[in-house]
Amino acid sequence: MPIVDVVIPVRGALPALRRCIDSLHASRNATGFELVVVDDANIEPELVRYLDELRTQHRATIVAQPSRQGYTASVNRAVALHRDRDVVVLQSDAEVANDWLDRLRA
Repeated sequence: MPIVDVVIPVRGALPALRRCIDSLHASRNATGFELVVVDDANIEPELVRYLDELRTQHRATIVAQPSRQGYTASVNRAVALHRDRDVVVLQSDAEVANDWLDRLRA
């Protein structure tokens, strides 16, 4: 089964982002996915540390924007990583559950 990229553009809001990513990793899906988080030049130290933890723990691919480019540019940059994959874009405050990705793919 092909892998799906789950893209989350990030600009601030660390508590919401944590809930989003925790719910994503807690969901149970047969569909494989790669989490791609786009850091839109965040400067909040806690958020930067969290993104680094995700990277070092291999829980997400982190794409760092060199300067703030906004939501659309962040999504476009993530989509360009794997042009052969389907993509789901989540807001950083979204929470998913159960087999959400399998149902969406179906």
